[in-house]
Amino acid sequence: MLLLSDQGCATAPKGAESKRSLMEEYSRDISSHHIDAARAALLEGTRLYPTETVFWNDLAYLDFLEGHYPSAAKMLNRGLMIDPGNQGLLLNKARLYLAEGDVANAKKILFRMLPRHPWLHGYRLLLAIVEVKDGNIEAGRILFEDLNDHHPGDALIKSYLQKLNESEK
Repeated sequence: MLLLSDQGCATAPKGAESKRSLMEEYSRDISSHHIDAARAALLEGTRLYPTETVFWNDLAYLDFLEGHYPSAAKMLNRGLMIDPGNQGLLLNKARLYLAEGDVANAKKILFRMLPRHPWLHGYRLLLAIVEVKDGNIEAGRILFEDLNDHHPGDALIKSYLQKLNESEK
């Protein structure tokens, strides 16, 4: 992390500057839809900093976007071997399970994360989706209604609530 002052930037440690530049390169490439270049930056990150979970998580994200779920799972597992309690990696593993249709394992991960408050952005939404897909419609509805109270403009939340209300009729 760099400290900024009126006089300019403090000098960053050598490794931090390199990590930051790799992540900036990845961000630029992913926003420009240059997936191969983004992947190259992340792979360089894993080579230089094999214990930095952010690189493994973002490689998993790229594989997820491309529908390469087994590869995404491997990247998430590499990150979780480094930091088994990493909330971002766990949440993304639950998302991956859900995308694969494995609601039971997604729910298992989310319930293990339940006591670790504050939750990451997206945790309660994913939990609500998992509850509905697992047949716990009322639990899902309660979560969606609470989410809607806090995020009234969210189209995804409104869509789920509308579908739940229509299925009741």
